Amino acid sequence: MQGLSAANAANTTAATDHGYPVAHYAGVAVVDVRAAFRLDRSFGSLRTGDVIGMAQHHDAGFYADDPLPGDDFGAELARLRQVHEMHQANGWGGIAYHTYGFPSGRLYLTRDLTQWGAHVAKRNYQLTGHCSAGDWTHRAPPIGTQLTAALAWFVHQAAHPMRLLFIAGHRQWALPASPSACPGDANGLWIPRLPAAITAIANSRRKPA
Repeated sequence: MQGLSAANAANTTAATDHGYPVAHYAGVAVVDVRAAFRLDRSFGSLRTGDVIGMAQHHDAGFYADDPLPGDDFGAELARLRQVHEMHQANGWGGIAYHTYGFPSGRLYLTRDLTQWGAHVAKRNYQLTGHCSAGDWTHRAPPIGTQLTAALAWFVHQAAHPMRLLFIAGHRQWALPASPSACPGDANGLWIPRLPAAITAIANSRRKPA
């Protein structure tokens, strides 16, 4: 799995080359594309003490094709824009997730981390949301995508530090009245491994240079 330093370098380069700012959370660099979208910021504010976890999603159904590791920044931004427009039409104020990751290893900040998302019915006041681009119903996403999910946890945790955030799929967080298949039947192949990846990243940061 690509290391933190390489991921930070890739995100910083992508942001700089395309005129977007880089946001830093707990040593993780994120491409901040919030300004590219007209986000409705009238949604409720997340109270740090209420936030208990990060919900993991995929964007199955938005695209006929899954993203590829070799996709460029423009292709990824176009995908984000289409999701934004669909979510806006649904009345969700724009992209419903706080962060978005791709097989390229690029990680995007797509919604204010202190604002409610619109990704788990009746639970948006207590969850942040990360989306792994693609349809991962029947298979685990590429390693680059899994890395962005692990790095996203550091970003979400830094924004809501009062308790250790638990990671689970949308379907695990969903209430019985609003069930979901997201992020696919293959979620057990990779989401349970994210805590180990997070621990490995944290340990690598503690090693002396």
